[in-house]
Amino acid sequence: MSTLALEVSDWNAARRAELDEVPDDLTVAELIGEVRDAMSLPRDTPYELIYAGEKLARGSTLEEIGIRSGEELTIAPEVSAGARGPAR
Repeated sequence: MSTLALEVSDWNAARRAELDEVPDDLTVAELIGEVRDAMSLPRDTPYELIYAGEKLARGSTLEEIGIRSGEELTIAPEVSAGARGPAR
């Protein structure tokens, strides 16, 4: 296991967090929790991490994804499609 230094910004670049010594075997879901706490983001909102324009799978580790120290990620509220009403 190695450790990484990562920078994370929120979706509108209003907040940033620098995380040092992040274990590379941490899952994306675990990292989301750490970032949420570091940025004081609401706990009742589900979030996703984005790296190189791609949404990261929650169960993948940072090592599996290939994230290296010094990389920048973005945290954003999860976007889900709403239910469509009946056709008119």
